[in-house]
Amino acid sequence: MLNECNGQIACKIENFILATLSIFALLVTVFGNIFNLISFYICRNQSLKNNTTFIILSVIFLFQAFTLNTWNLDIFLQIFPRQIERKYNIDEHNIIESSSVYTCKIFTFMQYFSLHSVSWLMSLMTLDQVVKIYFPKNSFQKPKLIKKLIFSIVLILFLANGHILLFAGVVNNFEFTSENFINGTWLNETVVVKKIDCYSSSLYEIYPIWDRIHLFLYCFIPFSIMMACNLFMVKKILFYPSTLNHRRSVVIKRRTISFFIIAHSFMFMACSLPSIVSYGYYFYRLKMTRLGEIILVVLDEIIFSFFAFNFLAHLVMNKIYRQEFKRTISYWYSYAIFKPNQTQQ
Repeated sequence: MLNECNGQIACKIENFILATLSIFALLVTVFGNIFNLISFYICRNQSLKNNTTFIILSVIFLFQAFTLNTWNLDIFLQIFPRQIERKYNIDEHNIIESSSVYTCKIFTFMQYFSLHSVSWLMSLMTLDQVVKIYFPKNSFQKPKLIKKLIFSIVLILFLANGHILLFAGVVNNFEFTSENFINGTWLNETVVVKKIDCYSSSLYEIYPIWDRIHLFLYCFIPFSIMMACNLFMVKKILFYPSTLNHRRSVVIKRRTISFFIIAHSFMFMACSLPSIVSYGYYFYRLKMTRLGEIILVVLDEIIFSFFAFNFLAHLVMNKIYRQEFKRTISYWYSYAIFKPNQTQQ
């Protein structure tokens, strides 16, 4: 595929769209990190630290912040600084990872590891809610057990992605021959350019093999768990509410948080599936056209936007989170206003 624009109107339109997307990617990274860290702090508040749902959510917010700092930031770094007459090339996307072999391993690993962790912890959150509804008096609700389950899931995913730290990153040497006119004589000079390929290994093909595995680890298996749990919750809450063995106030609370978890998991799946399927099965076909490359970037930004701004869904639908958010902001505001006055006195 040609990279030169040659003044074509279509390429100028593409430049404008991609420049807009690149600035949006930067905003997603900056504000997404801020909002996720604030949400992590809120979920660790004294009043929520023993609530298993918010224990899981706190770790999810932390991993969501990690997801925004590699592929999403690559979109900004590859698009925005480029020369305006050059066409965007998705194959040159991996700027942060390709700084060195070490950054290649670390950032590639963190991207996959954080994505998998978010997906599986959301599955755990839906499963936790199902157990609370069907078995209100059980040991699964204990915070210590949930923390152990979180640690086990994260450890397994760390080991599953550990091969990236060990084997990912291949340094390719490209030789170019140039002719230089020196002291009246034409001399041939060979120049060797080293380029790091983060998504290759000397032992096996990371793409497409690992991308297909990634499709199951991030998407199909955890999404199946979430779908099953959502169906169980809907069945119990909508069709058999009289069988809930709770006080009325607890039933209302359970119903509210269950509806939120169902909506949250569906939004996550809806935002993730198009990007994952496109990269897993249609990447080569899409990247051969300008429209296809724009589609890939837009799909990336949809899922990263969810990771950055899903705290808004919590504010709207999650009453407990909303109350803690208001309390935390009020506390910070009061501290910022009254602390300087006390210091001056």
